[in-house]
Amino acid sequence: CQSLEYLKKFGLDLPHALTVAKPAKHAEVLLAHMVRFSTTLQGHFAGVIAWDAVNFSFAPYLADMNDKEVRQFAQMLIYEFSQLTSARGGQSMFTDIHLYWELPRHLGSSPVIGPQGEMAGKTYGDYLPDAQRFAWAIFEVFLKGDAKGRPFIFPRPLVHISKTFFETPGHSEFLNHICSVAGEKGNTCFVF
Repeated sequence: CQSLEYLKKFGLDLPHALTVAKPAKHAEVLLAHMVRFSTTLQGHFAGVIAWDAVNFSFAPYLADMNDKEVRQFAQMLIYEFSQLTSARGGQSMFTDIHLYWELPRHLGSSPVIGPQGEMAGKTYGDYLPDAQRFAWAIFEVFLKGDAKGRPFIFPRPLVHISKTFFETPGHSEFLNHICSVAGEKGNTCFVF
């Protein structure tokens, strides 16, 4: 799995690229970096390009957004990856986004890298509500489907289910939400 933390800290400096980008100030720019880096990785690796803890990595950028703006950003993320097919000659870019309802153990009390690659002075636990709101919004977009109501094939959402998941407030509602998406559109993948 790839981590957005590297891109958040160092920006986008790809081999043989004519331009270099500083660390993103805004969520949309970080998403653009993520997509560009994914396409570069696809040229060097066979199989899926997976991104870990996507909802937590983006959370510091989404904290000041209202629910409508977070949903719009979730839609942007899904469309950016799903529409790469037309840009790549009809070949889908296999992409997974790993999502967590609970604070992942591996992030624990890790310090947060925020906008412009600067330390936010917080831990990822401080952004749990924002990460949950983003995960919920991602599945709202998957449930709706594209403009014709068709399911999105990529990115595949992988939701991690652990013992801690069931100890985290709101888990029952979230589980019902993602199971509805699984039943209606077939998108949800569960990682136990």
